[in-house]
Amino acid sequence: MLQSIAFGRRSLAVLLLGCLAGPLAAADPGPLLHGCTAPLRPADDRNAVAMQRFLAEVDQYRQCISDFVDTNYAAADRHRDAAAAAALEWNGFVRDSLNAPQDFPWPPRAAP
Repeated sequence: MLQSIAFGRRSLAVLLLGCLAGPLAAADPGPLLHGCTAPLRPADDRNAVAMQRFLAEVDQYRQCISDFVDTNYAAADRHRDAAAAAALEWNGFVRDSLNAPQDFPWPPRAAP
């Protein structure tokens, strides 16, 4: 009997953890890092070969940053569009399916 209770509790804990894992996985991961590396300017500006290599690295750095910015602005636009579509869907649901404000007055009435 004790083994079945312990197993039941363990199963419940695993189930609850599984239920919480989905929303946590969908949470904002925080700021993204671009991973681009700024080139180091050569100490001797008169060395033509070193300066040409530096300028080529500057172009690569600029392209890396530009790609990161473009990708993340596009992702932000997709997220903003999805949020706006969800808000429109909710508003349509409220308008078409609820008897607002009679069913759901705002601000909510105090309970008697």
